[in-house]
Amino acid sequence: MKYLFKFGRGKKVIVNGTDSFELLGLKVLKEYRISPEHLFSFEFENGDMTDSASPLGPISDGMGNVSIETEIKDREMKIGESLTLVYDYSSNWSKKITLEEIL
Repeated sequence: MKYLFKFGRGKKVIVNGTDSFELLGLKVLKEYRISPEHLFSFEFENGDMTDSASPLGPISDGMGNVSIETEIKDREMKIGESLTLVYDYSSNWSKKITLEEIL
């Protein structure tokens, strides 16, 4: 299964369901020609978040945190669901990403 995410002004990336959220973040940053020199994480619509500084394991820790290494398919996202990539915490650069299609 593949996941098509859209963000920004017409930008899109496709990732495999077995790819991690870390890979999704790296692909988004690449679209903006940003070299990943700083930590990044994702915030989900329901308040859950990933932690790229110290991954918490392959699945949810029960406290709303998800490992950055979690496979995208394990999150069971639905079309239209959004998450926010937060990059370089000191400058708070962020980008809203929406799941547009599951292929």
